[in-house]
Amino acid sequence: ARHPQAPPAHRLGAVLRGRGMIGEAVLVAVSSGSTTDALGNEVPQTRAVEGGNVLVAPGAASGTGGDNRPDGRWERYTLYFPSDWDGDVSGGTVTVRGTECRVVGVPAHWPDSPTEWRWVVEVEATHG
Repeated sequence: ARHPQAPPAHRLGAVLRGRGMIGEAVLVAVSSGSTTDALGNEVPQTRAVEGGNVLVAPGAASGTGGDNRPDGRWERYTLYFPSDWDGDVSGGTVTVRGTECRVVGVPAHWPDSPTEWRWVVEVEATHG
């Protein structure tokens, strides 16, 4: 019997090395203040900060379910940031595996996690 081929390393949420796990790098858009446009409106500014060693768990993939978007689909992930992450991702965006995703809800701190990953962040992107 043939064994299915393992997914490529870039598709794995964490790569097992010995007994530990190593996460992926993601880009987090963080606020860097604001400026005003020609009409005097406030325009928020962001800058990309790399979040390293983030575990990426694929979420349920599904269609958007809307009649006005029959070809639409969701791309969802649960991200586990390490305990030393000190950035704020609330209401922002995170680029995961090349896809810009918006943060859903409020990131949760998991103080009793048995691992070093203690911040849980849900993100999603809509396509189509």
